[in-house]
Amino acid sequence: DNIFNVVVTAKDGFTTKTYKVKVVRTASADASLKSLEVSAGMLTPAFAPLTYDYTVNVENEVTTITLTAKAKHDNATLVGDGLKENLQPGDNKFEIVVTAQDGSTTQTYTVNVVRRILSSDVSLSQILVNGEDWNLDDWYDMGCEDRLSLKIVPADPTATVDIGKNYSETITSATLKTITFRITAEDGSYQDYALNIERRYAFDDIISVKWNNTLMADLKRVRLDGFTPISYQWYKNNGPIKGATSATYSAGASKVDLLDSESEYYLEMNTTTGKIHTCAKKPNLRNQSVKVYPNPAIYGETVYLDADIDDETLKDASVEVFNINGLKVLSKKVTERVTEIPLPASNGAY
Repeated sequence: DNIFNVVVTAKDGFTTKTYKVKVVRTASADASLKSLEVSAGMLTPAFAPLTYDYTVNVENEVTTITLTAKAKHDNATLVGDGLKENLQPGDNKFEIVVTAQDGSTTQTYTVNVVRRILSSDVSLSQILVNGEDWNLDDWYDMGCEDRLSLKIVPADPTATVDIGKNYSETITSATLKTITFRITAEDGSYQDYALNIERRYAFDDIISVKWNNTLMADLKRVRLDGFTPISYQWYKNNGPIKGATSATYSAGASKVDLLDSESEYYLEMNTTTGKIHTCAKKPNLRNQSVKVYPNPAIYGETVYLDADIDDETLKDASVEVFNINGLKVLSKKVTERVTEIPLPASNGAY
């Protein structure tokens, strides 16, 4: 209460009368905030005295936050502001309670500090192999290309890949290979993935064309490369050749049974470590002819063997001469295209 005295003096100057005035000032009922600030993130929605619920989003590394509040009325009191420690991932709700001057009127402001939860997503959204969207359940056939490039796209952009999200390497020889990589999420969770690839043999690396009708695999080279073949299948224009299931394929026994120079052939080998192939190629057919002259010849005369055959076929070749009874009378190593053959001194057919 506020009491004030009012004294009235009469005209005679002596007589007085005192009046008392009691002024009762009512206490404020204002329990609102004048301002509210946070040390990290930002209030959503923006602060307004008549808005009582707020959200503040902060990064996972934020573990403390300070709430700074001011009451609108100077004589109002508040509790619940200040430093907030040990923020947990997810929701952290704090209440600021303002009590008005009248001691009974209150208003609660709620601030939910949302500390971002670290992702545990280790899934793979996509993998591009040499620019092609690929399924890890399938083997990737590089053909005879030397360059392998991977673009690895985790479902969560914050996840990491141990070999890098963009990976490349050069592979110049035939191989069956598994490339493994690990996707690690923000929270440390991880998942391992594997991509199986085949880099084929170049056709000419292990396949030779013999006599224009035969394809022959260099199994010695294949074994030196670490492969142990179990079975074989030859293909022509991407279709399996019926019965062509050995390391050598022949188009036939007749001199007219030739490989098709306009068709592409390749070999599939089933090995102890998986299937390895050659790349497809059209065979390079060569002129293959052998002739002997002079014929007929005089006994004791030298005749000549003219072998128009590729050098690889002639390597380590020999010529044998038999009489009409099937008895071998001469054997000589072929050292070049034209070989001299000294005939026996006796008449006869050879």
